[in-house]
Amino acid sequence: GEDIDIADDGLPEMASQEWPEWMVRAWDRVAPPLPSNESARPFLPRTLIYKFIKEIAFAREENVRNFKEKESETYEKLKIVDEEYDSWKKEEGEGPKYLWVNRGKSLLRVRAIWQECFLDLLTKVANPVQDMKEGLLLFNSALQDQKNQYHGDLKDMEGLLAVDFLHTWLQKNLVERTSEVSLQIFKSALHMAEFTLPPSSVEALWYSADKAHMVGSKSMERASLRQVKDLEDRLVMYLSGGMFYESLRGLIVNELHVPSLHSLDAKEIGAAFKQVDEKTGCCGVIDPHEVSELLLLLSQEGMDLTVVQQSFDQLRVHLDPEAVQDAFMMVDTNCDDKIDLTEFLSLIDRMVDTMIPDAIFEYMGLQRHQIFWGVILKVVTILTMFLFVFVSLNAFHVDVGEKAASAGSSSIRAALAGLALLGLRNDNSPEYMEKQANIAKEQLYRITSVSRSQLEARRRSVALNAGARMARKSTGGNVTLGGGTTTKNEEEEEEADAD
Repeated sequence: GEDIDIADDGLPEMASQEWPEWMVRAWDRVAPPLPSNESARPFLPRTLIYKFIKEIAFAREENVRNFKEKESETYEKLKIVDEEYDSWKKEEGEGPKYLWVNRGKSLLRVRAIWQECFLDLLTKVANPVQDMKEGLLLFNSALQDQKNQYHGDLKDMEGLLAVDFLHTWLQKNLVERTSEVSLQIFKSALHMAEFTLPPSSVEALWYSADKAHMVGSKSMERASLRQVKDLEDRLVMYLSGGMFYESLRGLIVNELHVPSLHSLDAKEIGAAFKQVDEKTGCCGVIDPHEVSELLLLLSQEGMDLTVVQQSFDQLRVHLDPEAVQDAFMMVDTNCDDKIDLTEFLSLIDRMVDTMIPDAIFEYMGLQRHQIFWGVILKVVTILTMFLFVFVSLNAFHVDVGEKAASAGSSSIRAALAGLALLGLRNDNSPEYMEKQANIAKEQLYRITSVSRSQLEARRRSVALNAGARMARKSTGGNVTLGGGTTTKNEEEEEEADAD
């Protein structure tokens, strides 16, 4: 049989259509006259195209002042359509309803609704027609209904839809016909019902549902609409596989009496739901066993930035708050403004590997930018020194003997060489390196709040434990220190402590 899904542009149906009589008369009024021996219509000059479009788009033109005086009752029925389109007016009251547009001093009455306007209107009310042939057939069906039901004069609007009949047709076929739905309306209905599903899942449900039928036809299908009953069945079947976001949030808020979960906001629940749903392909629904995993994930209390900074303050670890904040943001992989145990350990590793060394180097002036400016300063100092020496040697001209001048120059060169060696020795000597190491230690002790007395006490304790172990090894038994006996377990603890 013929495949109904094959795209059809509707060109044969369009080719079979003919101009109505009122359009032919409009052409004859605008187009130049034909010679008596010519039967085909001539081409319309460019200057007359606007006039022809005006003839077929508007059925009547009136001067505003004359229309207000001659047909005052009709003029009073004209009401502005919308504040944004205040030049458009609709005729209210009994009888046929028309649309008028105000252009300068003229009032133009819209003839009727064309097929292109009809399809564009359906698109704007979220019921688009995707197939061109389907749109043509739907418009012809509306024309047939108008011919059977409309009681107004259709002589000057044959092939078009009257404005008031279009309103009736939309009310009957869109508002009151609730058995079929478009994709846009289906998405809006899910959003209003608080069903949060991935767009791909929503589109898959809609495209897999049964297509709606043309008005008054059981054989012709509408590819742009789906049957609501079939969509309901498919949606229920889809949601029976688990829980979507809103149902899970309702379970946490209304059913589970867990205080720690009630304090969670929608953002935290949504982030946890997304994290669990990503493991199953982002289908928008999680299985029952995944619900327990999500609840376990939500029940794990993490540490926010304030708690982390307060913890460091209580431990008397003095670090730059901005550096702590940057490190916190780096280890917060799921961006929930909290870090769990794994992320906290990553923060500690970053503190040991990066933050503390950077703080020490900055204090010692060994950061990259500090070293750069230090090198620049030394180069400038050396250049200044050589300039001073050069100027001094040029100015060192006195009327003395040749030996005295040679001896003076030698003395100056020896003094400058000694100063240079002293500077090199100052930057590379063991004393200087030991001084720098002591400065680094002092800064480390300051950051970790460790005093020298604590270090000395620790060293004495380690020395006493080491001496006790050596005594036990030499005597082969227990050793009494201060009236007590050191057992084997205590010995192991001391060895671990010393390590």
